[in-house]
Amino acid sequence: MSPTTARPTVERDLAIAAAFVIGHAFLGIVMRQFPLLAMVHAFGCLAIGMYIAARRPLAEIPTVIGYIATSEVLWRMTRAPIFWEFSKYAIIVIAFIGLLRIRAERNRGLAIGYFVLLLPSAILTVFALDLSAAREQLSFNLAGPLVLTCCVLLFSNTAMNASAIRRTLLWQLGPIIGIGALAYQGIARAESIQFVMDSNAVLSGGYGPNQVSATLGLGVLGCVLMLMTRKEPTHVRISLMVVVLAIGAQAALTFSRGGLAMAAAGTVAAAAYLLRERRARVTLLVLSGLIYVAATLYVVPYLETFTEGKLGERFADLDPTGRTELLGFDLRIFADNPVLGVGPGVATHLRAEMGHFGAAHTEYTRMLAEHGILGAMSIVLLVMLFLRTILDARTLIARALAMALIVWTVLFLGVNGMRLALPAYTLGLACSIAYASRLRGSQL
Repeated sequence: MSPTTARPTVERDLAIAAAFVIGHAFLGIVMRQFPLLAMVHAFGCLAIGMYIAARRPLAEIPTVIGYIATSEVLWRMTRAPIFWEFSKYAIIVIAFIGLLRIRAERNRGLAIGYFVLLLPSAILTVFALDLSAAREQLSFNLAGPLVLTCCVLLFSNTAMNASAIRRTLLWQLGPIIGIGALAYQGIARAESIQFVMDSNAVLSGGYGPNQVSATLGLGVLGCVLMLMTRKEPTHVRISLMVVVLAIGAQAALTFSRGGLAMAAAGTVAAAAYLLRERRARVTLLVLSGLIYVAATLYVVPYLETFTEGKLGERFADLDPTGRTELLGFDLRIFADNPVLGVGPGVATHLRAEMGHFGAAHTEYTRMLAEHGILGAMSIVLLVMLFLRTILDARTLIARALAMALIVWTVLFLGVNGMRLALPAYTLGLACSIAYASRLRGSQL
């Protein structure tokens, strides 16, 4: 390609990327002002996803599922008039349509077994709670495992080439940019902000800091993985690094440490593989050096000044903020009800009697408390699925990507439970990457 033809291509790509970022930032702000627009966006995503699942190439389905998964928090922040678990059921419908087109054999036993083992204890919920409360708790606690099962079945049997994976990682950024814009708007409009040693809803756009931080952190990880595993043009690399710093700073400002911690853990997991290759080693050192210098010289000092030094204190504090107490409650419930547990959602009421109000933060101990021994068996199958996915990845890049996504998934389930569809999507994407790496002519 000659320089005269290369320049218009670069300018076109930059214009498209800028329109994508600015468009979603603007979209998020407008949807907050007009919640009905957020509803239209949600149902529009479902309709497009159903069409893609029915008619388009299978490799496009993970892209739309990733977009819907990262839109979940955006819809909740904008108070879209849709039911709470809309994104999970939307993904289930889209995945089911896609599954009708394929013969899902890979990981079928592990995925279905994981979900089926969670069903028997549902009868305990029906007897323990009134019908309305039981329906709500069953939907809240089983929709996550069901969407995880559907994503694993579909993605494990859908081969994505390097271009499709890159497209998926890019498209998931759209809603994340919208979330970041809403969080920034909330800070700009706040009359006064009190910085304390705890996660802060005011700094998170008025929504749950843990979930906002986790979603922004996934955006950071996605950008870093693209930087680490592909030789992107210079303008793309610069753009991705700017996005990493911007949404990373916004994730830090939520005062919820989980988002950046999970992104960092996923990055380290990928780097552990990529450092074995000389070219990747050089890329990693240069990129990490540039991001570190920019963060140290500009981003961190600004955030420390803005938060009056509280941000540094928050991230230096290793207190798990009550999660160990929650673990103790769940394990106590499991010890008292070891066979079938107490039923999905019932542990929430029992923990309230012990002094903690709210849903579980750790999916693993929730499974023990609410599903008993069958929950423990389900955890074993989930761990086997994690390990099999990593071992199935045949190339260095595929194993690095799969490991990063699985580490992120494991940590998300450990600190946020199954409140969002994100861990189902990231685990499914890891399965698809592992599968694609085994195919002849794979670019991974």
